[in-house]
Amino acid sequence: MKVLTEEERIKLCEEIASKVCEYVLERVPEYQLFSLDVRVDITREYPYEVSIEVTIETSPFYRGSLNKLIDEAIEYGLKVADELLERYRRGSSNEEGRSSESSS
Repeated sequence: MKVLTEEERIKLCEEIASKVCEYVLERVPEYQLFSLDVRVDITREYPYEVSIEVTIETSPFYRGSLNKLIDEAIEYGLKVADELLERYRRGSSNEEGRSSESSS
């Protein structure tokens, strides 16, 4: 299995983080979202390990469960990572995809 170059790794991390941000922004009204931080890391060698950390700060008037939203956002990010890494593994050049921590 191919080793990810630093450029490939950064691109994949950025794509995953972007999709996770979109996921959160679709579920929290913008006026209630004070801050959103998504950090993604992928190991360079196969089997690739993906680590996603999501931190969200909302208005005290936000009625949803932040812990549930964070867990769902991380799960979504891991699915996006699986899809992107599978495309990468197959050699596709057109890669489009989609405080707690998780690894797969």
